[in-house]
Amino acid sequence: MDFSADRLLHRLLVKGRLRQLQLILSVADLGSTHHAAKACAISQPVVTKSIQEFEELLGLVLFERHAKGMRLTPDGKEIISRVRNVMDAITHLAQAATARKSTESSFVRLAGVAAGINGLLVSALPSFSEIHPQIQTHVVEIEGGQIDEFLQNSDIDLVVCREPSNVPAGWYFTPMMEDEHALFACAGHPLAGKRLKIPDLGNQKWLTPPSNVPAIDTFNHLMTLVKTPKYCQIASRNPALVREALKKTMALAITPESLFKADVEAGVIVKLNFKLNVAISPIGVLSRDKALSSATKQLIDYLAAFSSH
Repeated sequence: MDFSADRLLHRLLVKGRLRQLQLILSVADLGSTHHAAKACAISQPVVTKSIQEFEELLGLVLFERHAKGMRLTPDGKEIISRVRNVMDAITHLAQAATARKSTESSFVRLAGVAAGINGLLVSALPSFSEIHPQIQTHVVEIEGGQIDEFLQNSDIDLVVCREPSNVPAGWYFTPMMEDEHALFACAGHPLAGKRLKIPDLGNQKWLTPPSNVPAIDTFNHLMTLVKTPKYCQIASRNPALVREALKKTMALAITPESLFKADVEAGVIVKLNFKLNVAISPIGVLSRDKALSSATKQLIDYLAAFSSH
């Protein structure tokens, strides 16, 4: 018997059905064929038969019965994430096709780095949606180093990011807002509201930045000047994690202003009165250099106007 991946792929394409994937996910999530049948509005025997047929196609047992229903086998746990990815892709395809069919200009798919999302989209998108309720905006977060690969392997319309050193072919960068590194702490920190100098930063706890971000050089230099610093060894780009670390450890952090723009406006995080004088690339929008939809143009124009205020 041929157990090659190519042979199995051929069998899945010929005999597999999307409905089987939906039912497998439903059983995995709900824990029983009875609940899955009810949720999918079909009979329980149909669910059981569909799972058996798919298991036969794969040559693997995905579920085992127990007293309260069904649970994934080790093989099932390995396979289910792939099944979920396929169904997520099908769902996105259906959403995009529906939006495009109703009107080409009603759907914009965005990607953004953390600084772009927190510095611009968090404030701008809700008000844009109020003004243009017919336009759907779908947002995914990516790392700066993923941009080139992401543009090559997705149907993204816009990327909110820092200005790339080399703009990818077929794309155009529009700068929206300047940015710089600053020193942040939680609201209520003893240093908040004070005019600070290097000696004031002594004996403070510091959140260590990730080694692959621009702030690391500024951080390392400042640590050579500060007296007896202490460290909270949580290195992350995630704003929510950094925010909670600042609140619970009373540490200080050097990050781009854009990363905590919304938190500063909400009074959750404070920018300390200490000038680092380290500029970084501006935040802006990468868009295709031609064939933009009406909705994409409207969003670019709105973000440019919003960031200029």
